[in-house]
Amino acid sequence: MGTIMRILGECRPCRIKRITQNAVNRKKITFCRKTHCYKIAWARSAHMQDNETEASVREQKTVWQGLGHYYRPWALARLFALNVSRAQKLERQAKPVECLEIPKILDRRIHSSICSVEYKPWYETFKKDLFERFWARLSREAQQRLSVCLEGVALPVTRAHGDLKVDNIYVDAKGRLKIIDWECSRNSGSCVTDIVNLFKSIDRRSGGGRITGGPFNPTYTAWARSFCMPAVCSKYSVSQLSLLGSIDAICRDDEFCDTGKRTDLFVKSLDATER
Repeated sequence: MGTIMRILGECRPCRIKRITQNAVNRKKITFCRKTHCYKIAWARSAHMQDNETEASVREQKTVWQGLGHYYRPWALARLFALNVSRAQKLERQAKPVECLEIPKILDRRIHSSICSVEYKPWYETFKKDLFERFWARLSREAQQRLSVCLEGVALPVTRAHGDLKVDNIYVDAKGRLKIIDWECSRNSGSCVTDIVNLFKSIDRRSGGGRITGGPFNPTYTAWARSFCMPAVCSKYSVSQLSLLGSIDAICRDDEFCDTGKRTDLFVKSLDATER
């Protein structure tokens, strides 16, 4: 406990507001010192840390090889059930334009001999219990519409990061891109949904305004397809990519994600699109 308090005591004042907000919403705080970054979590189930640990173990010979940067258990404070992990400090956060390199890397690896990629029906790439909860909340009409639009769609199973966005991409001291925060990752997921949501994040950061609207917005996905994974994305239509990205955000393996609320918003978007 004394170690944790010492680290907190050295945290710079300019980070207090961000740390406090994150602590309230996510029950964790993350901050950096000279050589390492630390993450302190409490009142959270162990599976989120297990997701990150599994991602680090399974990284070799996958499309993510060399891209991951992981927090590893560092200390355990039994008082208040605090879990502490740390990772080597990275040089800086990547710029949106630099993040565009990630889809290109993944695309090359999917179509190379580095790793063996299997294709599965789209609904099998989401965590089963979360997808079933999402599906059960949809109206019969919405279920039928999704079934028709995504009929026959299969995705490459590459492991999904689950929360790929500009905030989670950094550059190390050697200038290499590194992806952090693997707590929401899933072994059976697909990087295709990660990339769709990455482009949404890039667009927000760039202030482009290309993605306003519902999950069927063609402008956003058409723009994304022009940059990301052309060989893979050519298999899917604009509406299919957009739907898959939206479902991925709803079925995220995150105990702080309100699946029910996000599903309701998704249905409203579908209804608005039909009108």
